[in-house]
Amino acid sequence: MCLSLINWGEVLYYAEREQGTERFNLWKSKIAKLPLQFAHVSQERVERAAHIKSGHNVSYADAFAIALAIELGATIVTGDKEFESVEKMVSILWLKR
Repeated sequence: MCLSLINWGEVLYYAEREQGTERFNLWKSKIAKLPLQFAHVSQERVERAAHIKSGHNVSYADAFAIALAIELGATIVTGDKEFESVEKMVSILWLKR
């Protein structure tokens, strides 16, 4: 499993904003135990994400997830309906909300 550092930051800020610093620390410790590789940001990925963002109704952070999935030939796992606009670009495993 791979996660863009941009999206890692998104998970953390959302947890802290919605549920406080304690939840931030809980997520951080739980995710650290997963067999997860963090994908650092390169200039090429930033440019690819910018291109995706310019043509689709997704957040900038989500554009990084899409760019990384395309680069790796990976599947995005999400319940976020924003990703519907890129279903033809990348494989998506939809979670129920």
